[in-house]
Amino acid sequence: MRWILAAMMALTLAPAWGQEVKDESLDYKTAFYRAKEGDKPLLVLVTAQWCGPCQILKAKALPELKLKGAFSRFHFATIDYDQEPALAQNLIGERGIPQFILFEKHEDKWSRRYLIGAQTTPEIEEFLAGTAPVLVAEKQDNEGVNK
Repeated sequence: MRWILAAMMALTLAPAWGQEVKDESLDYKTAFYRAKEGDKPLLVLVTAQWCGPCQILKAKALPELKLKGAFSRFHFATIDYDQEPALAQNLIGERGIPQFILFEKHEDKWSRRYLIGAQTTPEIEEFLAGTAPVLVAEKQDNEGVNK
């Protein structure tokens, strides 16, 4: 009888063992419209399956950041270049991947900051905190985020 109870407990707890970190990312369209409503900035990550640094980022830094709740202050969207090439190209322009793009609204104008090639948690945390050296979009516009 005890072994049945032990087996039932093991089955109940099994999903928690080795459970993956919950994916907090949204699709781009949802994240875009939520950010446009004004409650949080939009954070976009563009990666690709063929990109080695992207895979390192997804395997190591992203799970750590998600566990820390690093993306909770943003509407966070991920885009795979191979699945959405036109959107990805529109967002990254001539810059490489992996690329984080942070769209923030200040006085009714959107600005963009870029972090390119980051693969470690500290690099990304500095970027999100606004303390890392980053590329900033040369122009600001009222539309802000590309559709």
